[in-house]
Amino acid sequence: MPYQLAYDVLEDGYRVGFAWVGVPLGVLILLVAFLRRGKAGPRVTWPQSALAHPPVGVLVGGLLVALFAGVVGVTLWDQHAARRQAQHGDCPTVEGEVANYSRANNHTKFTVNGVHFHYHRRSAGFRGRYTNPAVQSRLIKDGLRVRIVYCDDNILRIEYVPQ
Repeated sequence: MPYQLAYDVLEDGYRVGFAWVGVPLGVLILLVAFLRRGKAGPRVTWPQSALAHPPVGVLVGGLLVALFAGVVGVTLWDQHAARRQAQHGDCPTVEGEVANYSRANNHTKFTVNGVHFHYHRRSAGFRGRYTNPAVQSRLIKDGLRVRIVYCDDNILRIEYVPQ
């Protein structure tokens, strides 16, 4: 049976979602806090206090930058690790029909030949977007014959037999 490529982690780009938004927001709060340093501001209430009182702005801005930079960094590191696993080529492969397919809250689960898989939009490998533009968005379903290369919890490559 001729398999067709649906997804390959080596062809997939790096994605961090909207986590990157927190870094510039934190930098903006830090910048405003440093520009207001030493200036006595009017009495204001939260949420304006972060901008009116520089120490609070530094704390809030610094926490935002640290938190979101950490999230972005970990996400990119995991995606890079999945690519390294695929390049080494010593990951197991399973072949068979998809069974027990379920999808809820952006989290998808299924089984192929006794091997359980799950992914979500922040997974390091397959995240639900196929690298082959000819593939439908909801390709995986019960009964579909697939060949999957995986390592740890990451789906690195998906091939399928068109029905």
